[in-house]
Amino acid sequence: ISRRLRLFAFRQQPHERRMTLDRYLSFIEPEYVETLREFRAVHAQKNQLLKAEQRPDLADWNGLFAQKCYTIGVYRSDLIAALNPLLSQVHQRLVGRESALRLVYLPSLTGSVEAMRERLAAVETQEVRSRFALFGVHRDDVQLVDGDGRHGEQFSQGEFRLALLALKLAMSEYLAGRELSRPVLIFDDVFSELDQTVQSSPVPL
Repeated sequence: ISRRLRLFAFRQQPHERRMTLDRYLSFIEPEYVETLREFRAVHAQKNQLLKAEQRPDLADWNGLFAQKCYTIGVYRSDLIAALNPLLSQVHQRLVGRESALRLVYLPSLTGSVEAMRERLAAVETQEVRSRFALFGVHRDDVQLVDGDGRHGEQFSQGEFRLALLALKLAMSEYLAGRELSRPVLIFDDVFSELDQTVQSSPVPL
């Protein structure tokens, strides 16, 4: 896939942003891979019940579904909280000025496991009508947000490229700080569409 298509996918598609977060977490936390696998199995079973309109069995599966969503949400939230200070620092070094760039996690289910179960019970009719799960970590999003509250889709092309570069570099620093292998980052034409000030500034590669 081309660089431009990858950039577009991360900018426009929540699925790609979730996948990016899941890839990082799978490398950092081996247990996360198993939790994600278990969630996908429960999710698939729940969708089968919804398609068959087997409402009596949904409560038990929603309980499992909520447990997996809660665990995955904690993993994702903890990673973002740890990553954001580094992300802001790296972005500041890149742009040469104070930066408040951060990742914001936007879960579709919030609260405790019990709160999630209650929410799923409340939308049961809606989900049965749709015949698939409308809420859960498969519907979560994560956005790059700047100090003015603009999210990635509102950035210029150059701003977004710079924000995504900062994210990759921040994650590299985070992995190194956890005494894990620092990934090899390969950039193709990294300075295209960036303004002259950024192109001439020292870049922490």
